[in-house]
Parts: sequence; C-alpha cells; structure tokens
Amino acid sequence: MPEQPKVRIWIKLELAGKGEIGPGKITLLRRIGEHGSISAAARSMDMSYRRAWQLVNELNHLVDVPLVETHVGGSSRGGARLTVLGKCITDRYEAIAQRSTTACRELLTSFLPDDD
Repeated sequence: MPEQPKVRIWIKLELAGKGEIGPGKITLLRRIGEHGSISAAARSMDMSYRRAWQLVNELNHLVDVPLVETHVGGSSRGGARLTVLGKCITDRYEAIAQRSTTACRELLTSFLPDDD
C-alpha cells in the first residue's frame, strides 16, 4: 500500500446555493450510521447534541430527500439512521476525496521539503 501523503486535500461540495457538505458533516453522517444515534455520534465527535441536530437539519434540507431519518422513543426505540441517499452521499464524498488525494499525490508531496 502506498504511503499516505503528509498533506491532504480538504474538499467542500457546494450544492446549488443550498448549502455545503465538507469533511465535518460527512464525519457526522458516518458516525450516525455507525452509532444509530445523533447524540452518540455527537459525543464521539466531542460536539454538542444541539449542534449535531442543527447540522442534521441543515443536511436534510440540502436535497429533496432527507439524508438522516430519526425515530422518537428514547433508548429502547429511538435513534437515527442514514437513508439510502445519506449513505450514497457519504460514500461518494469519500471516494471523491480519496481519488483527489491519489491523483494529486505528487503535487501534494511537493509542499513538503525533501528529507535530505
């Protein structure tokens, strides 16, 4: 496996003037998918529950179909999950970021001085 560059590309997607999706929102989506809960995802990112809810609300209004689906009911039945579109967007964003880093590896490493 090739060594990862010490410089990475940071990508933010702007969606038709509706808003933006960058690495922070993608991480939140991914963590919601992993934990099945907005509060657990927020805790794992050291983010307030209120801020996580604001971001989820923002994400859900970027496109016509919500990216996160929530269920009220507390610890026994409540929770959140990524919709099919939410999972698709996280996967595609990560693929774009990885392909961009791979394609630009030589240019990225040129930011660093040679280790002579």
